[in-house]
Amino acid sequence: LLGEYDRWFDLKRTGKLIERVKKYNPWAAKSNSIKDIHYLRPIPQSEIDLSFPAMTQNPGY
Repeated sequence: LLGEYDRWFDLKRTGKLIERVKKYNPWAAKSNSIKDIHYLRPIPQSEIDLSFPAMTQNPGY
């Protein structure tokens, strides 16, 4: 399941994330719309609040 917590990290860690997205998502494969932002996940607001200003939200979230 792409996007599920452990699976997403495993695909990212092994360098297969984009390959799998293109294989199972025809729109992504045709549009070539995968960007660097798609390698990131949002940081929980509670974590940002605890460490502000040291930590900021990932771009796009």
